[in-house]
Amino acid sequence: MNKNYREILFLHLQGIVLIPIVNQLFCSKIFEIILDHKEISIKMLSEKTNINAGYINIAFRTLRSANLLKVNINDNEYDTTYKPTEDLIQLYKYKEMVKDFSKLLHYHEKFISLNDIELEEYTKLIDLSIDYLNELKKHNNQNLLYNKFEGLLLGPLLSNLSFNGYFSTIDNDNFVIKNLDENFTNSIETVFISSDLIHISNENYSITNKGEFFFQKSASYGVTCSYIPTLSKLKDLLFNNCSFIWDKDDNNNELHVNREMNVWGSGGAHKTYFKKIDKIILSLFNKPLNEQPKGIVDVGCGDGTFLEHVYNIIKNHTIRGKHFDEFPLNIIGVDINKAARISSRKKLNSANIESIIINGSINEPKMINDIL
Repeated sequence: MNKNYREILFLHLQGIVLIPIVNQLFCSKIFEIILDHKEISIKMLSEKTNINAGYINIAFRTLRSANLLKVNINDNEYDTTYKPTEDLIQLYKYKEMVKDFSKLLHYHEKFISLNDIELEEYTKLIDLSIDYLNELKKHNNQNLLYNKFEGLLLGPLLSNLSFNGYFSTIDNDNFVIKNLDENFTNSIETVFISSDLIHISNENYSITNKGEFFFQKSASYGVTCSYIPTLSKLKDLLFNNCSFIWDKDDNNNELHVNREMNVWGSGGAHKTYFKKIDKIILSLFNKPLNEQPKGIVDVGCGDGTFLEHVYNIIKNHTIRGKHFDEFPLNIIGVDINKAARISSRKKLNSANIESIIINGSINEPKMINDIL
């Protein structure tokens, strides 16, 4: 069953990126031009309408990966020709649904800073999205449409609620969202009921088997959802002034990505691979003490999840863990991103793990070595 849920999760992630791209295609002249010419290259397209060719190229690659465009590859990428698949033509019938779901991006992005009017608009849009999904269920469009649309609604809700700490209780017998507007909370709970993540049991919400999987995987949406600030500005990225991608705020934080959510999502997604690394760590730190490494350096440490995990493995399951007094373990995190370094320090400090967190890039190992 988990395999089926995992497939749905990947379709969700695809939908979060795909639907906003398709929306821009449908709302611009591009789709009409493609239909008129049956087959078109980016070079031909740039002669007929104003586009940012590089980003259109990325958009077309995305559509191609989802079987919405067929391709005839040329050595010069801008001369590569594309034509719509039947799936894309069928999707055009749902143009208004695509447009309405894409409106969710604005509210997903501002999730923790919505004013009362925006909150009411968001709630109505969520309710409308649920109605759309119920219609799709009737037509059994599970793979092509339903799961992708559901992803653009459900994925950002899960990542925002989990990342920002709005889940009060998540266990099989009880489910509670805290500190949110009542009407907004009701709409979110309706989404979860509609998606079969929760159901009513003894006047409380209980989590289904499907819900248990998706609530536990909330962080898996984090990296994709962290780029919603970019996805909500796709019109500028594809057709207008795309220089916003380099903008930063007064504190030098990037504006095209929620970097803290990105770091959080990256850490959560990597937990699956820890089991592979555990064997290596156990082997290294169960050697004779004088043959063991002095510590662990994680370059690109993100939120410190890996360093915390490795520390606990060494402490609780190796010879080294019994001899920290004589052979201290150096825990060192390196990341070029300030938000990541702050997240690492916070996580490791809260776990009472002594660490060194420094600014550095994997491209400059000598500089890291010199600092250490």
